[in-house]
Amino acid sequence: MKTVQISLNSIDKVKSFVNDITKFDYDFDLVSGRYVIDAKSIMGIFSLDLSKPIDLNIHAEDNAEEVLNILAAPPQLWRMPDTTTSLSQTIHSLRRTMAYRRGT
Repeated sequence: MKTVQISLNSIDKVKSFVNDITKFDYDFDLVSGRYVIDAKSIMGIFSLDLSKPIDLNIHAEDNAEEVLNILAAPPQLWRMPDTTTSLSQTIHSLRRTMAYRRGT
């Protein structure tokens, strides 16, 4: 097993990350505090605190370095510096829009 730290602090990064790792037959886990979830589960990812870095565990016994090399190749949005709207900002904006449409 190989562990690397990643940042998934925007919706676009989460989508890009899940699309990238679902191409592999290996198991991947995300660890945030005491929570461990399947990294291929987009719903599981959104249950984590995405404002902080997350540990990615790659369960590819002999091929972990190969997987890392493929995942590190650009343009991996989830590996780049954050230039997009954060998840909390997006959620806040969506809540304001929903409240406006309800008239509250």
